[in-house]
Amino acid sequence: MGEPFVIEPEERKPLDTPYHDNMTARELVNPEFGSDNIVFRITEIEPGKRAVDDWHAHDTSEQLFYILSGEGTLRMSETGREEDEEIYDLVPDVFAFIPPGTYHNAWSTGDTPLRMIVIWTPPYESFEDWNVDSDNESDESESQ
Repeated sequence: MGEPFVIEPEERKPLDTPYHDNMTARELVNPEFGSDNIVFRITEIEPGKRAVDDWHAHDTSEQLFYILSGEGTLRMSETGREEDEEIYDLVPDVFAFIPPGTYHNAWSTGDTPLRMIVIWTPPYESFEDWNVDSDNESDESESQ
């Protein structure tokens, strides 16, 4: 178990994460920073960009989104198939729950970054464990 602490998000360096070229993310707590059970991240997605190059699923982690500012869209599918996807608007004070194994991707649709809290539990072990579907062809819906 880690020691208690209080920090400003800017005190954490932005992550250098695979698949996440269009966003800035700072993990405030994770196993490296004292928590064995949760990852808490502040994420900003650039206007008009996707968070991740392709949609993906986390096999063992629940993921939570809480929108702080900006506008965006979230697509999700339990099967990973385009015909099964559901699309949701992301605006301030919207909350999203993403169960393990649910394919998803978020993108910023406004003129300012989409800023949100992202939580994982249990924490992911490594980015290589993510189930990324680079063959999915639903990118055209993201530019609308």
